[in-house]
Amino acid sequence: MTRELFTLKGVLFQFDKATLTKGAKDTLGVAVRYLKEHGDARVEIQGHTDAKGTEEYNMKLGMRRAESVKKYLGSQGISADRISTKSFGKTQPVADNQINGKDNPPGRALNRRVVIIELP
Repeated sequence: MTRELFTLKGVLFQFDKATLTKGAKDTLGVAVRYLKEHGDARVEIQGHTDAKGTEEYNMKLGMRRAESVKKYLGSQGISADRISTKSFGKTQPVADNQINGKDNPPGRALNRRVVIIELP
């Protein structure tokens, strides 16, 4: 059974970007500390997007976001063989992308995120 370790709300991405901000890197410090303290933990990084764009494009963007986090964790000494990545694109929103048929920028921003789960 998998267990969600972190929903990194501070690792929100700008529209159409996979670049980690300084704030995102600071937030990822929590994951780095956990992984260093639990040397046998394996994790999956899940990339998510808002609903703008095609399904295919968003699946690729979600993967670029997950890979960006993986690369950062690797730069902090976490072995790549402990990390897998997956994209959910726009299929699992945590907020409304639209309200009453109108664009909802705050909701879309919340959907541009990564989630890190611990694997069994």
